[in-house]
Amino acid sequence: MSDQPELGRLALDAAVDARSGVLVRTISTRGFGARPQLEAMLVLDDGRRAGTILGGRLDPSIDEAIAGLDGSSTGATRIGVSDAQRDDGCAGIAELLVQRIEQLPERYWAPADRPDVAVTLLGAPLGATAVVAGDGTIVGTLGDPRLDVGAARAADAMRRASRSTDQVADLDTGERVLLEVRRRAATLVLATGGDLADATGALARTLGWIVHQETEPDAVIERLRRCGPGDAVVVMTHDPAVDEPVLAFAASTDIGYVGVLGSRHVHRARHARLRRLGVDDDFIARLRGPAGLDVGAWTPAETAVSIIAEILAVRSGRSGRPFHELDSPIHP
Repeated sequence: MSDQPELGRLALDAAVDARSGVLVRTISTRGFGARPQLEAMLVLDDGRRAGTILGGRLDPSIDEAIAGLDGSSTGATRIGVSDAQRDDGCAGIAELLVQRIEQLPERYWAPADRPDVAVTLLGAPLGATAVVAGDGTIVGTLGDPRLDVGAARAADAMRRASRSTDQVADLDTGERVLLEVRRRAATLVLATGGDLADATGALARTLGWIVHQETEPDAVIERLRRCGPGDAVVVMTHDPAVDEPVLAFAASTDIGYVGVLGSRHVHRARHARLRRLGVDDDFIARLRGPAGLDVGAWTPAETAVSIIAEILAVRSGRSGRPFHELDSPIHP
């Protein structure tokens, strides 16, 4: 689900405001050409929405179907929508699962760094959802211990096969389910701008990460206040007026990745300045500078690949070394 962060933020707002709404997801489509297997849209009862299905092509039909549902229901329903009235004669049909957000476990909206797998029944009871955490813990239930065990096995099989694509499948118990890989979106904070920052931010967004690009130290620090072990900051300047306050503050957080740019001479001088500010050697030792992996990058786009690759390795606790040199499993 490519709109996970956007949907999650709106769901959190809804919970804070005691608002309700529905989550709409595709089960199947026909006649629309190549599309992602599953798309999602969250529509709150107050009219706010996030995400899109088929690029908004069926929004009028979806809105009409939602309006016809019993607003007091806390369950789910399956609906079919079509754009058969198109003037060009091309028509598609989509089957959708419409689910009241109250029915979903809280964990659905707050996945962990290690991917969760959400398993939703498409039979009876329709819409029952269980979330299988990376350690095998099950949050929620499909209504039957036998089905919960089947959900855990399906989630484990997805992880072992590294299937990151949401899909409709059958449990080994025979029940049809919706399988969604859900992982907390990483936040990447880029200190200052320029071509490299633009390229790095653009690449990170294709991974579904939340990107903040700031030029003022105070703005960067404010972003860092909400970061944690699964997040990253890259300081893309040699200006002490920026890197000193930003790095000194980062040293007081548990942010997972701190990258800096510059030559080794620049880094040695930066380390000396940080020590004078009272930053301890443990933090200085884990600074990634120059940020990125040694892949022969030259252009901003290539350097962005190098930096993002290193952040991925750090975030997953991997070495960043070539697979042929390792005996460890390919997938975390």
